[in-house]
Amino acid sequence: GVIIDTIGSPGSINKLADNLLDSVAGKAGADKIPTLAGVYAETAYILDKQDALISFDNYFTQKELDAYIPGFLNEGRFNANNDLLLFPLLKSTELFTANETDWKPFADATGITIESLKTKEDLTAAAAKYYEWTDSLTPDVKEDGKALYGRDSIANYIYAGCYQLGQAIFDVKNGVVNMNFNRKAWKTLWDNYYIPFINGYFGAYGKYRSDDAKIGKILALTGSSSSVSFLPAEVTLEGDVKHSISMSVSKDLLFKDAMIDTVVQQGGQLLSFENFRSSAGRCCRVLKMVHRK
Repeated sequence: GVIIDTIGSPGSINKLADNLLDSVAGKAGADKIPTLAGVYAETAYILDKQDALISFDNYFTQKELDAYIPGFLNEGRFNANNDLLLFPLLKSTELFTANETDWKPFADATGITIESLKTKEDLTAAAAKYYEWTDSLTPDVKEDGKALYGRDSIANYIYAGCYQLGQAIFDVKNGVVNMNFNRKAWKTLWDNYYIPFINGYFGAYGKYRSDDAKIGKILALTGSSSSVSFLPAEVTLEGDVKHSISMSVSKDLLFKDAMIDTVVQQGGQLLSFENFRSSAGRCCRVLKMVHRK
């Protein structure tokens, strides 16, 4: 068997990454270098520049690698040699979720249903209508309309949005990053997030948009599939007034002119170090155990 011992201090993802880099650098007071480490890609890029990582290609047969979804593995191939330096552990994507219960009065009044939203442009138009409708409910108070929607990651919106519209912001070839900017794509991004946000049609109030949904600040959101357990089953309004709700969950919306059907894939991955090449076989046994069907 294989005995697994965890090391490292708890903290945020950034703190854990910093601790790992300190360990590899041999800084005083740093934790010892782990045999396996869970990281995001940006940390692996730094470590690869230091020639600190092993390639998992040397410890898996082609048949074993072929059993994985190619995109899961390809994310771990980013250096000039196309080595498999990161092995997938957990993956997530983004989902569009909406409060069906509190959406119904809006749908009854305007005819705009959750199902009628086919594109991000549809969502933007619906959010403007929702703001106007909620504003009209209090005629004695001007411009107190409510936001319909919010999203957790603006970076994902920009990156995936540009790719949908036919132009990735950057691409990496042989370890070299090339930047691309498309004015038309960026204008579409601006019109469908920043303009509605400025006007109050979209909103962001708490740390996460699921927090906003729990207190009725928004009805719909785009968030990570890994956070579905945090979606609300009830809404708490002012005065601690609560009511139960049902939530719809679907694939995140595309742009009207999307050329490529694209959603974000992200998540933690594992790497191992040249220092432990003699233990690499045991590391890979652990990976195969974790992923065993």
